[in-house]
Amino acid sequence: MQSNDDNNPPSERSQTPPINHPEPAKTTPRKGGPGAFTTNATEHRLDIAKEMNPEMNLCNTFDNFTRYLPAEDVLDETIDLAVQSLQRKGSLVPRTVNELRFKGFQCSPSQSIKPTEEARFKPLIEIIKHLGEFVSEQGRVPSGFLVQEPNKFCQVETAGGNFKIDAYLRLTQSTVPAERKLERPLADVVIPCEFKTSRADRFQNRRQLLGHASFCMTDDPRRMHMYGITIEDSIMAIWHFTRGYSVKSPDFDFLAEYRLFIKIMLIFLFADQQKLGYDQSVRRCIDVQGDLCFVYQVNGKYYKTVRSIFEPRSLCITGRGTRVWQVVEVKSFDDLTPPLEGGPDMVLKDVWLDKGAMTEGQNYQAISDELEKIAKAVEDGEEPGFFFEFGPGQDRLKECLENRDWGRYFLTKECDWQGYESKELGDGATPNSRLFAVQPSDPQPPTSSLTSRSRNSSGRPTDPAGLRPRQRPRSYRSKQQYRVVYKEICKPLHDVRRFDDLTTALEDCVFALKLMFLTGWVHRDISSGNVYLFKDNQEAGQVRGILGDLEYAKRFSDTKFSLDPKTGTAYFMAVEIQTQQLMGSAIPAKERGTNPSNKDLDDEVKQMNNQAVVEIRGGVRHHFQHDIESVFWLLLWNLLRRFPSEQKGLDDAILTVFQDSSTCPPDRAEIINHEGALSEYLNEWLHKDLADLISPLVVLRRRLRAAYDGRPQKLEDRADYARLYRYTDWLLGKCRDVAMNPNLPPLVPWSSSLSPTIANTPSSADQPNQETSKRKRSPEERLDDDEHPQRARPKVEHPTPSPFVPQQSLAVLQNSSEGTDNLGDVEHDEENANGEHDADIDGAGQEDQNATRSGEIGFSDNDDATDLLGSEESDPSDDDEYIYVEEQDSE
Repeated sequence: MQSNDDNNPPSERSQTPPINHPEPAKTTPRKGGPGAFTTNATEHRLDIAKEMNPEMNLCNTFDNFTRYLPAEDVLDETIDLAVQSLQRKGSLVPRTVNELRFKGFQCSPSQSIKPTEEARFKPLIEIIKHLGEFVSEQGRVPSGFLVQEPNKFCQVETAGGNFKIDAYLRLTQSTVPAERKLERPLADVVIPCEFKTSRADRFQNRRQLLGHASFCMTDDPRRMHMYGITIEDSIMAIWHFTRGYSVKSPDFDFLAEYRLFIKIMLIFLFADQQKLGYDQSVRRCIDVQGDLCFVYQVNGKYYKTVRSIFEPRSLCITGRGTRVWQVVEVKSFDDLTPPLEGGPDMVLKDVWLDKGAMTEGQNYQAISDELEKIAKAVEDGEEPGFFFEFGPGQDRLKECLENRDWGRYFLTKECDWQGYESKELGDGATPNSRLFAVQPSDPQPPTSSLTSRSRNSSGRPTDPAGLRPRQRPRSYRSKQQYRVVYKEICKPLHDVRRFDDLTTALEDCVFALKLMFLTGWVHRDISSGNVYLFKDNQEAGQVRGILGDLEYAKRFSDTKFSLDPKTGTAYFMAVEIQTQQLMGSAIPAKERGTNPSNKDLDDEVKQMNNQAVVEIRGGVRHHFQHDIESVFWLLLWNLLRRFPSEQKGLDDAILTVFQDSSTCPPDRAEIINHEGALSEYLNEWLHKDLADLISPLVVLRRRLRAAYDGRPQKLEDRADYARLYRYTDWLLGKCRDVAMNPNLPPLVPWSSSLSPTIANTPSSADQPNQETSKRKRSPEERLDDDEHPQRARPKVEHPTPSPFVPQQSLAVLQNSSEGTDNLGDVEHDEENANGEHDADIDGAGQEDQNATRSGEIGFSDNDDATDLLGSEESDPSDDDEYIYVEEQDSE
């Protein structure tokens, strides 16, 4: 029987007693994660539900749902035998002449006179026990047994697991080594179950189960997918959670449809651990120190975890689920000694990719192959036509191509492996975003004054009618495991403690983006977790930047028809990608002119805007400028978050711009779109020792915004993109100047700041973690705490570095540049979108009267844009110290 109230709002809620917070078990040093997961998982059930809304599908019949179960069917003859066995054991008894009923449920739980919810559902223990005995009688070992301990914690391996589960199917054969002597390890909870007596509490029940599943998939590196059960009164549903999609069965009455209940339980009890979602190529082991570690099998080799570098802490189960470990090679699961004494530590990345997608290793190889072709062409004097637009930076590119040493800016692969493929989403499952009775995730309301400040109309971006994209249908793709081992152990950008080193890492990251640009590839996921600092002990301890995470890199030509969800880390995602809305019109305002009677040009604008509409109906196309904008946001986040400050309100101010949300915060859009917004924000919040960077940041922002105006017309114009790299180089050169200040404080480590995570944001939500500012919890959130309405919420500090990832790529070189004069001459003749002379190149260096901090800054005579336009003295690429060689701490 399928209930028709999946979309009906709840009418009443229940509360249960308070509990205390459990301590995680001792293990390989793990990362507790940022924001949401460094506190208590129960506080974020509504946030998880909001992020999971667009990931949910509802099956219309149980026949359609069986494909997601561990085995697709149990024979009717087997069910008949199980019914007879239950009758003999007294679990099934006659209710009428032709009807059977479970003995412990002579009435539904809501009609029971038993005093507690636990007592009303306790008969399930005996029923599952008898079914397990039946499985044993068939010569099989039952996969698990039902445990009902609603007032006890399970032992977790990472912080934040402050929840209790009403009941759960526990593995018969534990995945935890016996030496651990754990009574209730969460790792052995194969199917969590949540019960409610009243059907009115179904949405709360579902959110509780979803929270358990989200934490289990995060806490346990062995989980590939997961099942769950909810029961409200006698109405039952089965849930299936994967990295590609999640699906709910139709509701059915487990008392009336007892044969269906028996069938489902037998499917679970007959299943092996692999089919229940446990990865058999990863094992928990005890190392020589007696601590728990994980051993991964990769292409016939075995790697033991030494420490966690990055772990998923996304509120959304769907996505890559990236884990990165420092590892050492060992002989086998059972022999944790290295094959070679003194073998080097390496980095292992475990991630879920779209089935059929190119891997990082394949992407990097393709990029490298294309760079080899370009290098040969440059040697033959056939360099790309847009090459000179890089300015002085082109010399470094030519040298890199001549020496064939582009590999130093990417990670070096030791080995890789592709594994388990999740099932495809089948027919009969339709998207349903109302299963948890929460509204879609929205950005937090701003606490600063950016969006409420007055603006004149000339400061607004052009936003032609008709360019707002239609909502794209969500594509639910199956996923495949991918593991890769890299030789370099790097330090992710958010762990770098010196500003000069951070600048080096960003400079080399931008250089790597230029190399990709030459081949026609876009990165699509620039973040603090895939820009690294590497200390090369084979080069006298030199440090250099490395760009990782090429798994979502693509040829620009392949992005045109992409139906990918929004890809990237929300903190650093370009605004157009986050909003899926173009910023500018197809023809810039200065080219359209101001004469409204110019009908021919108006028609041309209309035609090109219509083409833009067609372009973005499949989603805004990710291009090279979006990667550069991500670098802008990455630098800005580090400047604001990681320089020590006791300024009151800074955390809230940062959260108005940087949020792990699938939607773009208003203040973020304001900064990139409107004159004066960035300078006002920086003058108020940027550390005083960084004041000299306000004007350069303002210049790059303006250049980015001006380039977006008219981008639909210049989407294939490689020269237009190349100019933006020059501005980015110039800004980072200014950062290097500031870094020379001997009094500059060290950067605050990521562990003490609000930290972003990598996300693959499907059309309305993917995956990054959502950081929440301090706020009062809504009544709905408090009621959603079930047994924890008054629990203590200790603050838990956990460092959370981020993922290492290399890349590959192929690309077709496009010579699409028309000759232009020296950039300086062009820029001095340019007008900005307001029709005013561009202040960033004539020495003014300010967006409006707020562009300097109390008149302290601005461009000096030596700071004007001639630095951008070919001045060799100012170009970092010509500096002998461009790769900073001072000894650094290494990890």
